[in-house]
Amino acid sequence: VVAQVDTADGAVTEVSVDADALSAAVLSDGRWAVGTADGRVLVVAPDTGEVDETISGLASTDLLAVSGDSVAALDRRQTSITSVDIEDAHLGAALRAGRGATQLATDPYGRVLVTDTTGEELLVYTIDSLILRQRYPVGPAPYAVTYDEQRDLVWVTLTGSNEVVGYDLSTGTAEERHRFATVRQPNSVAVDPADGTLVIASATGDGLQRIPIEG
Repeated sequence: VVAQVDTADGAVTEVSVDADALSAAVLSDGRWAVGTADGRVLVVAPDTGEVDETISGLASTDLLAVSGDSVAALDRRQTSITSVDIEDAHLGAALRAGRGATQLATDPYGRVLVTDTTGEELLVYTIDSLILRQRYPVGPAPYAVTYDEQRDLVWVTLTGSNEVVGYDLSTGTAEERHRFATVRQPNSVAVDPADGTLVIASATGDGLQRIPIEG
């Protein structure tokens, strides 16, 4: 089952898919792209539950990124990022994503931010034309990543040192702006849109951590 939650009123829309769904994203036309464990991308009409298109060819479709009309898929098993042509229902260009890519996020500038946990780097792609724009060493075992639109920063958690670091990408290379200690194994990070507070979740049962950010 794939579910969409309306954060305004809590309404949930669920669609059953005949697959082991790993990821999902909303396309620019309102349909859903659903990534599966066997490397497919299903294009689903949420109002009917019908699968309009099936695009195969990956080892696993672990994460999906949408920027405008462009779509890309992260395949952890092949540690690659691949553009997905929804209109013509086929895979496009593919690039290696470090030595062990795990998570991704998008930003308002059309970039896709990928953590290479094995290679200890932050990778920055554009997907309208799939190009690696930046790569930067960030420290031991980067994992979770999110973008802070209030401050124009990308936040990356380091599971090897239990830290979260904020980087400014505006100069063409990542420049560190903040660094904070976190709970153990910080596998998830989000930015509260109300006040820009960081919210970090531990994978070891240490709970949630809130970090207010000044400036």
